[in-house]
Amino acid sequence: MLAEAPASAAGRLKGHDAPSHQKVVDRRARGRGAPAQAAHFVRNGGGWTADGWTLPPALDIEHNPYDRKRRCYGLSKAGRAGWIASFGDEIERLTGRRPVLCTTTRWWNTCTGGSSVFAAGHTL
Repeated sequence: MLAEAPASAAGRLKGHDAPSHQKVVDRRARGRGAPAQAAHFVRNGGGWTADGWTLPPALDIEHNPYDRKRRCYGLSKAGRAGWIASFGDEIERLTGRRPVLCTTTRWWNTCTGGSSVFAAGHTL
Protein backbone atom coordinates (compact mmCIF):
# COMPACT_ATOMS: atom_id res chain seq x y z
CA MET A 1 0.00 0.00 0.00
CA LEU A 2 1.29 3.44 -0.83
CA ALA A 3 1.80 5.90 1.97
CA GLU A 4 -0.87 8.58 1.71
CA ALA A 5 0.75 11.38 3.69
CA PRO A 6 4.08 11.50 1.79
CA ALA A 7 2.37 11.32 -1.60
CA SER A 8 -0.11 14.12 -0.97
CA ALA A 9 2.45 16.20 0.95
CA ALA A 10 4.65 16.04 -2.13
CA GLY A 11 1.73 17.12 -4.32
CA ARG A 12 1.56 13.72 -6.04
CA LEU A 13 -1.36 11.49 -6.82
CA LYS A 14 -1.26 7.98 -5.43
CA GLY A 15 -2.52 4.77 -6.96
CA HIS A 16 -1.94 1.11 -7.59
CA ASP A 17 -2.60 -1.35 -10.40
CA ALA A 18 -3.53 -5.03 -10.49
CA PRO A 19 -1.65 -6.98 -13.13
CA SER A 20 -3.86 -9.62 -14.69
CA HIS A 21 -0.99 -12.10 -14.94
CA GLN A 22 -2.37 -15.16 -13.22
CA LYS A 23 0.99 -16.13 -11.67
CA VAL A 24 1.30 -12.73 -10.03
CA VAL A 25 -1.97 -13.02 -8.15
CA ASP A 26 -1.76 -14.39 -4.61
CA ARG A 27 -1.80 -18.19 -4.56
CA ARG A 28 -4.89 -18.25 -2.31
CA ALA A 29 -6.87 -16.13 -4.80
CA ARG A 30 -5.62 -17.75 -8.02
CA GLY A 31 -8.10 -20.14 -9.55
CA ARG A 32 -10.96 -18.84 -7.41
CA GLY A 33 -12.16 -16.37 -9.99
CA ALA A 34 -12.20 -12.66 -10.53
CA PRO A 35 -14.04 -11.68 -7.31
CA ALA A 36 -11.42 -13.41 -5.12
CA GLN A 37 -8.61 -11.80 -7.09
CA ALA A 38 -10.27 -8.38 -6.84
CA ALA A 39 -10.72 -8.81 -3.07
CA HIS A 40 -7.05 -9.74 -2.70
CA PHE A 41 -6.08 -6.66 -4.71
CA VAL A 42 -8.22 -4.36 -2.56
CA ARG A 43 -6.86 -5.85 0.69
CA ASN A 44 -3.30 -5.29 -0.53
CA GLY A 45 -3.74 -2.27 -2.79
CA GLY A 46 -3.94 1.48 -2.66
CA GLY A 47 -6.50 2.39 0.01
CA TRP A 48 -8.91 4.01 -2.45
CA THR A 49 -10.80 7.06 -1.31
CA ALA A 50 -12.53 9.96 -3.04
CA ASP A 51 -9.99 12.40 -1.62
CA GLY A 52 -8.92 14.03 -4.87
CA TRP A 53 -5.42 12.52 -4.56
CA THR A 54 -6.10 8.83 -5.06
CA LEU A 55 -6.27 7.42 -8.58
CA PRO A 56 -8.94 4.77 -9.18
CA PRO A 57 -7.89 1.11 -9.05
CA ALA A 58 -6.37 -0.02 -12.35
CA LEU A 59 -6.47 -3.44 -13.99
CA ASP A 60 -3.42 -3.89 -16.23
CA ILE A 61 -4.41 -6.48 -18.83
CA GLU A 62 -1.79 -7.99 -21.14
CA HIS A 63 -1.09 -11.18 -23.04
CA ASN A 64 -0.10 -14.12 -20.86
CA PRO A 65 3.71 -13.88 -20.67
CA TYR A 66 4.02 -17.42 -19.28
CA ASP A 67 2.25 -19.44 -21.97
CA ARG A 68 2.24 -18.34 -25.62
CA LYS A 69 -0.45 -20.91 -26.47
CA ARG A 70 -2.81 -19.45 -23.88
CA ARG A 71 -2.31 -15.76 -24.67
CA CYS A 72 -5.73 -14.90 -23.23
CA TYR A 73 -5.27 -17.19 -20.20
CA GLY A 74 -7.31 -19.97 -21.75
CA LEU A 75 -10.57 -18.04 -21.74
CA SER A 76 -12.85 -17.42 -24.70
CA LYS A 77 -13.48 -13.83 -25.75
CA ALA A 78 -16.80 -13.85 -23.91
CA GLY A 79 -15.17 -15.56 -20.92
CA ARG A 80 -12.42 -12.96 -20.69
CA ALA A 81 -14.94 -10.10 -20.98
CA GLY A 82 -16.98 -11.79 -18.25
CA TRP A 83 -13.88 -12.09 -16.02
CA ILE A 84 -13.14 -8.37 -16.46
CA ALA A 85 -16.77 -7.47 -15.68
CA SER A 86 -16.77 -9.64 -12.56
CA PHE A 87 -13.44 -8.18 -11.38
CA GLY A 88 -14.72 -4.65 -11.98
CA ASP A 89 -18.01 -5.30 -10.20
CA GLU A 90 -16.17 -6.60 -7.12
CA ILE A 91 -13.73 -3.68 -7.11
CA GLU A 92 -16.66 -1.26 -7.26
CA ARG A 93 -18.53 -3.13 -4.51
CA LEU A 94 -15.48 -2.97 -2.23
CA THR A 95 -14.20 0.53 -3.02
CA GLY A 96 -17.10 2.42 -4.55
CA ARG A 97 -15.00 3.06 -7.67
CA ARG A 98 -14.85 1.40 -11.10
CA PRO A 99 -11.36 0.32 -12.11
CA VAL A 100 -9.49 1.84 -15.01
CA LEU A 101 -8.71 -0.79 -17.65
CA CYS A 102 -5.17 -0.51 -18.98
CA THR A 103 -4.35 -2.57 -22.08
CA THR A 104 -3.51 -2.41 -25.77
CA THR A 105 -5.87 -2.36 -28.73
CA ARG A 106 -4.32 -5.62 -29.95
CA TRP A 107 -4.93 -7.43 -26.66
CA TRP A 108 -8.46 -6.03 -26.38
CA ASN A 109 -9.43 -7.11 -29.89
CA THR A 110 -7.74 -10.52 -29.57
CA CYS A 111 -8.97 -11.46 -26.11
CA THR A 112 -12.36 -9.75 -25.80
CA GLY A 113 -13.29 -9.53 -29.47
CA GLY A 114 -13.32 -5.73 -29.24
CA SER A 115 -16.04 -5.78 -26.58
CA SER A 116 -17.73 -2.42 -26.04
CA VAL A 117 -19.64 -3.41 -22.88
CA PHE A 118 -17.15 -1.54 -20.68
CA ALA A 119 -17.23 1.78 -22.55
CA ALA A 120 -19.88 3.37 -20.34
CA GLY A 121 -18.55 2.32 -16.92
CA HIS A 122 -14.78 2.05 -17.22
CA THR A 123 -11.99 4.32 -18.34
CA LEU A 124 -9.97 2.56 -21.02
